[in-house]
Amino acid sequence: MYDRFQRIEYHIFQKIHFEKVHHSYKKFELNLRIKIDKYMKSILIPSDIGLRLPVIMIPIGDISEKGRSFLNILKKESFPAESYNSFQQVCQLKNVPCPESVLAKIYVCDSDSNLMMIRNRLQKEKYLFYLNCFIIVGFIDYTVNKDVHNSKERTKNFCVHPQQMNYIIYQADPDANILKEHSDRTHISFYSFKEKDAIVNIRQFLVPLIFQSIQTQIIGFPSPDKTSLRAAAKINAATALSRYSLLFLSDSKDDQIAAFSETLKALDSFKDIEPCKHASIFELMAMFEIKYPKTVKEMRFLDRIPYITPLWTFTDEKEKNDVTYLYSIAASIYSNAKSPTKMIDCLFRLFHYLRKIKSTNSKMIINLILEATNTICSNSNDDLMQCRAFELMEHVNRLGYEKRIPLLSYKFGNSFKDDAKLDFQLQTIEILYKQSKSEIVLRDLCGPIVSSLLKCALEPSLICKMIFRLLSAIGQFLSPLDQEKLFTRLIDLSMGDLRIPCDIGLSATQLSVISEFVSIQQINNETNASGNSGPIFLYNGLTKSKQNEDNFLVGVGNQFRIEFYLYNPFGIDLPTIITGSRVSDCITSEYHLPLQSKFHTKAFCCFTPLIAKEYIIDSIDCAIYEGVQKIKLPRSLKLTAIEGVPNFSVRTDLPLSNVMNLYDGEILNINLWITNSGNVEIENLTLKFSKIKASYDPIKLPIKSYTSLLIPITLEIDQSLPEIKIEIIANSKNTKYASFATIIQPIHVEAAVSIVSIEPLTSLPEIDADFSNISFVAADIKNYSDSVFNYSVAFESTAKEPYLINFPGIISKNNTLGVLSPHRTTSFILALDKSIIKSPPSLAPRSKKINAAKMEEEKLNKKLSDKQRSLLDKRVEIATFIEENLKFMWNVGSGRRGKLATNLALPSVEMMEDSIHIRPCVTYSFECENVLENKIIQTKQKVILNVFFNPIKIEKCELQLGVYQDSDYGVIWNGMLEKNYPEGVNSASFELYFIYPGKFHFKLEYSTIEGVHGHKVISLETVNSLS
Repeated sequence: MYDRFQRIEYHIFQKIHFEKVHHSYKKFELNLRIKIDKYMKSILIPSDIGLRLPVIMIPIGDISEKGRSFLNILKKESFPAESYNSFQQVCQLKNVPCPESVLAKIYVCDSDSNLMMIRNRLQKEKYLFYLNCFIIVGFIDYTVNKDVHNSKERTKNFCVHPQQMNYIIYQADPDANILKEHSDRTHISFYSFKEKDAIVNIRQFLVPLIFQSIQTQIIGFPSPDKTSLRAAAKINAATALSRYSLLFLSDSKDDQIAAFSETLKALDSFKDIEPCKHASIFELMAMFEIKYPKTVKEMRFLDRIPYITPLWTFTDEKEKNDVTYLYSIAASIYSNAKSPTKMIDCLFRLFHYLRKIKSTNSKMIINLILEATNTICSNSNDDLMQCRAFELMEHVNRLGYEKRIPLLSYKFGNSFKDDAKLDFQLQTIEILYKQSKSEIVLRDLCGPIVSSLLKCALEPSLICKMIFRLLSAIGQFLSPLDQEKLFTRLIDLSMGDLRIPCDIGLSATQLSVISEFVSIQQINNETNASGNSGPIFLYNGLTKSKQNEDNFLVGVGNQFRIEFYLYNPFGIDLPTIITGSRVSDCITSEYHLPLQSKFHTKAFCCFTPLIAKEYIIDSIDCAIYEGVQKIKLPRSLKLTAIEGVPNFSVRTDLPLSNVMNLYDGEILNINLWITNSGNVEIENLTLKFSKIKASYDPIKLPIKSYTSLLIPITLEIDQSLPEIKIEIIANSKNTKYASFATIIQPIHVEAAVSIVSIEPLTSLPEIDADFSNISFVAADIKNYSDSVFNYSVAFESTAKEPYLINFPGIISKNNTLGVLSPHRTTSFILALDKSIIKSPPSLAPRSKKINAAKMEEEKLNKKLSDKQRSLLDKRVEIATFIEENLKFMWNVGSGRRGKLATNLALPSVEMMEDSIHIRPCVTYSFECENVLENKIIQTKQKVILNVFFNPIKIEKCELQLGVYQDSDYGVIWNGMLEKNYPEGVNSASFELYFIYPGKFHFKLEYSTIEGVHGHKVISLETVNSLS
């Protein structure tokens, strides 16, 4: 609330200065309105200034927390200002006793209107000379306010003479731009200064300014040199209070005692001296007594005072002392001399003292408040009384009687006239609104005041201000009909877009920053990746810390938007205009927004920064008819505008707003079009794909301004993906920031073709080959979808045996074509070197091993042992090896294509155990009289078939003749065709006899002593004659 009134006051002050309307002090003072209640922070008032030369400091613009803390330290203690020779000479010329040093103190005003009130009060002080010697110093906190020149221009009129305005620039950077601001009236305190050194330097800067201000006042003193002795004595007596003022401010107690003695002596020498000057010395003496208790009595100053009836009598021991007595005597003299303003000042200083000693005499304090109120009301025609009325309410607030403030304001509203009457009546409403939450109380108490205000014949602009202040105070508690009447009155006035500051109760909630498609992030120069580093890579140059949602980056000239909800507390709809005009160096457009009654309406505001700097966005403006309310956002947003950052747009053929239905393992070809929509060339472009395999050709850089680049990309779909996420990062070479955009395509992945099992082959191929180092694996492939897939399959890591390349049923490096029906399974025979199974290459990612271990533990319902985990890791590696080398590609009629989906199908434990055993190398030969090397044998002779098993012994073998057991084929054998060798042998023999010529194929099955089973095909040809 205080900030709201401060804006009103400053707006009025600026308007007066802009129009150059030079009214009387009364008119000027009536437009400087300081509202006091317990909800406002305390302001500086004249009675706060004691026996110290006042240095009034006003913060200009924003102040950081460190700056506030520093100001609190500056104003905490008074400091001595040592006089110099030239000043002492002027004092000697004007017969002004000059102490070695005078005490000064810094007082801080928190608002421009507070400063104006203090300045005018000190200027018009007639009797306490030292108060006329004040100086004003502007405090600029360079850390948050670097626009020093404009700050000076805005505030140079705070002094009566603009060239007398002084400045302190706090925490400045030592650069050329700030050094040029240095002058005799501008002190620069650099950020490198320690706090103690900075305070010392500031006090040294203030000392010459203090004595210059005193000297300006002293020069106006009359010089007694050219007058008679009696005339000189009278002049000295008349000006004694002013001439000895410097001694009153001395840091020496003796100097102050001497000043009182000499002043009393001079005033007593002439009986026709103005009585108010006697009262002023008693007022000073009371302030001196507060600092040095019981000194007045010890120096017998009270004995030199003629008996005067005190204006107030105190009976309690706590209040009955020399301080209250001196203030009472001074007030009595002022009252008898018809100087009510000075009498009120004494009463205010008495309030200040009673608060200091923590007086609990409520009855006495209330009586004093009533006396002050009556005095102000009875002298309401006095130009200076309105400010005294505001001061009284501040004292009442400090004393803890804030509940009486509305009554005081109401009385003042009935006593003052014109603008002052309006001020106090409106303030009564505002304070009642803050102190009472009862709608009935507010309506009943404020009703008569509202009626009288609306009937006033005032300027239209003043009526607008009054209505907005009325709506700010109790607008929400009025009936919808009364609210409509007030807003209709605003429409009828038709004053245009005045933007009168107000606070009618609109509030913002649920603030969010709408992240533009392209955002900005800081990059780490040490790990910055180039866009041409390879077809597949991850961009690791982004800073790892996530950007805070209240602190974000944007490129200069790029627009960003905030969204929030505005609540309209009124019973009628309101037309408003939303703008962010309070943010300097930033373009913002206005847009019209109708606010529904008693409803949260969604609103937004767009900003475009023009220069590179930090922006703080904590409020927006909402214009309602002729008024404007500053809407405080739920939280502050810190924006950093960056130059030299590319801006781009992205177009793709993905249906981003719809979900894509894809198959697991599908290969998806997409296109990205990158358009450079800014003035900065894109010299580095990086694509990052989240949890998805992608490939693309090297990017052709740079991308010139307002040109486009097509990037074809191939993606491999995985069933675990909920979406396709592509991040595009673009930056120029000479910046540590990059533009950052994200494309998200929601997808639904259906199961397609994947491996369901990997088992050892139970039946070996019937070929004449060495299988001792080969493991045959049956990989079962299943189609889980409802579609028919055409496929081609090859196995790049087939065992290096020539006979396996084109052997039917074994998948080799040559493509095999086929068709896979819906929900059907087919098996592929793979020939693997046993060395692969014993020591598989490390291809599986760690995540796959972790998932496999988790599933295995759930299956076994216990934790895996180290041996079990080692075997499981090997199985995962073998499965990954098979997936990588089994080039299975499918396609469907719609043109979609894909590959074998990745899953967790692992080789069986039996397959792992089978690979441990060695399979024998089986060879055979024929022993007979007539045989050729190519196993052609003459019929009708005895043939011995010798079979050799190396290096493993067998325990059983059987020669299966199959259909040739039929005598029609003419095959005769001698002995058993099934032979057992319990102890194991490396060879076996069979005796055969062939009657007819032909080609014969027998199957020899065997079992080794290690339990490995296998078979061998025996082939031969018989002829009648070998000639």
